[in-house]
Amino acid sequence: MATLTIDLEDDLARHVEDSARREHKSVSEWVKDRVKPEADRAAALAAIEARAVARGYPKRGGRDG
Repeated sequence: MATLTIDLEDDLARHVEDSARREHKSVSEWVKDRVKPEADRAAALAAIEARAVARGYPKRGGRDG
């Protein structure tokens, strides 16, 4: 398995760590769950949109449609 190192702004790094902790996962596991091959991207985006709509955010397109 390859190792990837990225530099993140402190706020973003804290967000990733906190999110992983809330889901009781390592940062590595949390990132792997979100970085998928292209074939999974449409399904992942649809799931993100569904969660956003469930939380009261407007559907894609916002005010214009």
